[in-house]
Amino acid sequence: MISSVSDLFSEFDYGHGQYRGHNPQIQFSVSKRGGQLLWLDGVKFFRNNVNRTNQYWRCQWYYRHTKCPVLICMSRTNSNDFRQIHNHCHVRPKRKEKAGTGGGARIRTPVVSNVRSLPQSMAHLFDM
Repeated sequence: MISSVSDLFSEFDYGHGQYRGHNPQIQFSVSKRGGQLLWLDGVKFFRNNVNRTNQYWRCQWYYRHTKCPVLICMSRTNSNDFRQIHNHCHVRPKRKEKAGTGGGARIRTPVVSNVRSLPQSMAHLFDM
């Protein structure tokens, strides 16, 4: 049974990737290079484009190998008026293996930062 208007709207699908969170946590900050950042529920977005009425923000993972397609369209006059376009996709594509590299499991040797930290039973291996 629908008890409120918000319940009515939650019954319908708003389409491809609309933000469905309740009480979004929105914060703005400045990047190391002086650009504007948007933080939406702990996810970082970079300002992508601005027009007369809207600002567009891209997910930080768009600029990396994953090319996350999420785009936030936010009103310039009201930061609470926004919509999310597409869904997050933060899965890295698998790298192509080069021919002749074997592609099998690598044997990892332990890294020792200090030979003196080895147990006495292994000291003879390093002529100590």
